[in-house]
Amino acid sequence: MPTDSAIDPHPRRFAVFSTDRSPSYLFLAPLTARLWNRIGYASLVTLAGPPHAWRHNPIQCLAAAELSRQHARLAHLPEIPGYATSSVAQLSRLYAATLDFPPDTYLLTADADMWPLSSDHFANLAPHKSVHVLYANAYPQTGPFPRFPICYLGASVDSWRAIMRTGKSDLSAALSDQLEFGLGSDPPAWRAWNYDEWLFGEMLESTPGYPGTCDFRARAGGAGKPPPDRLDRNHWRDPDTLAGLIDAHVLHPAYSAGNWPRLRRLLALALPPHEMQGVDAYHAAFVNAINP
Repeated sequence: MPTDSAIDPHPRRFAVFSTDRSPSYLFLAPLTARLWNRIGYASLVTLAGPPHAWRHNPIQCLAAAELSRQHARLAHLPEIPGYATSSVAQLSRLYAATLDFPPDTYLLTADADMWPLSSDHFANLAPHKSVHVLYANAYPQTGPFPRFPICYLGASVDSWRAIMRTGKSDLSAALSDQLEFGLGSDPPAWRAWNYDEWLFGEMLESTPGYPGTCDFRARAGGAGKPPPDRLDRNHWRDPDTLAGLIDAHVLHPAYSAGNWPRLRRLLALALPPHEMQGVDAYHAAFVNAINP
């Protein structure tokens, strides 16, 4: 795993996740970026709301500054009338390839509240496949199109642009068009929440070469059950080792007095002591900002 001083200044792999201005997700985003750094991925984090809105809020400023300290690339998203910021943030991950990246850059979609714990799982990707679906059996495939969780879908920028029928363009415009003409106005909450997964499945299936170009990686469990190699917030346990674990869907709110000691214990298994000093300082500053 790379150390802080060994972080690649010109990364070729990015984990792509997003956050709106919810304190629970804001707090987690820099910690998630720190963990991706440890397994060889930089982070691209899309932030819901224009830059001026973030500059004038102390909690948002703190999270953004900590993300920058973790060498994350930040992209601000517009507020699109008629759509929740969570819908804009979720969908933005599928359109990250519209940003200015070299075409061979690898983008892996992720979640702000999902912590990667296994470098092998995310490093050992089938080289002869152009798309990697790293939890392919999460859902029963009963709909008209395949459905996969956004955690985790990986491809090069070129491949993402082919799947989403886009190119290097304006991220805000791409999101606005897709929401207006795809999701539609005033969508029910359940449709808005699931739309990114449905959209990806439909676009992937109609991409030339599907399914032969895809690496569909199954995990134990599947079909609605958390895999045993995941720490799941609905069935949380406090491990003594990271052996056998791939990721953690963490407790909310992570910064709370009840949840933080358990999550800090997990971080201490993944990070060296000198990084835990920075983690503790960030947690203290965030709690002080939440409770001035």
